[in-house]
Formats: sequence, C-alpha cells, structure tokens
Amino acid sequence: MHSWDVSRVFTGDAAVDTVEIALRYYGRRLDAILDNCRGRHPDTTFETELRRGHPVSGLIEAADAADAQLLVVGGRAHGRVLSTLLGGTARGILQHATRPVAIVHHRARLD
Repeated sequence: MHSWDVSRVFTGDAAVDTVEIALRYYGRRLDAILDNCRGRHPDTTFETELRRGHPVSGLIEAADAADAQLLVVGGRAHGRVLSTLLGGTARGILQHATRPVAIVHHRARLD
C-alpha cells in the first residue's frame, strides 16, 4: 500500500491536473516496485493499493480494512547514532495503530 497526497502548495486552479499527474507518477512507481518484488519472489502473491491521503491514516485504515494481524512498515536506514530515532510516519503509526506494528529497517549495502 502506498499513500500519497498533493502538497497544499499545488491546490490552485491546476489542482485537478496536479492530482492526475501525481496519481500516474505514484502508480508507475508502485508498479515498478511490484515488478521488482515479483521478479525476486515469483511464488508470492502480491496485492497493491494506491491511496491519496496522509500515510499514517492511510496505512492504519488499510490494515483495519484488511483485518491485518500485523502492520509491517519500513523504517529509514539511519546511521549508528540515529538508529534509535524513527521517521514521522513510523512514529505516527506506533502512536495511532489499532493493531500490532513491526518497523523493519533495511540495512544499506556497503558495496
């Protein structure tokens, strides 16, 4: 699930065009991520959903609608000193989630 919104800066006369452009952009981005996941895990079934709105409420609502047993979200890869900090989305989900949450940090490759 990917949640997105258009900044209030772009809510003028061109807001409809801006929303359509953003919807296409995030749709293509989600499709590319899904293609990568399917290529790496061909025996796994993936479902995607693109929602407009704040990521915290969007992810919590999607988990509730799916009656998920666990909400898993990614965390930003921080350095050693900042590893105890969470981004705004992860922190918001932990504060407002109605079900168990796992925050998974992806370790950057140092190749």
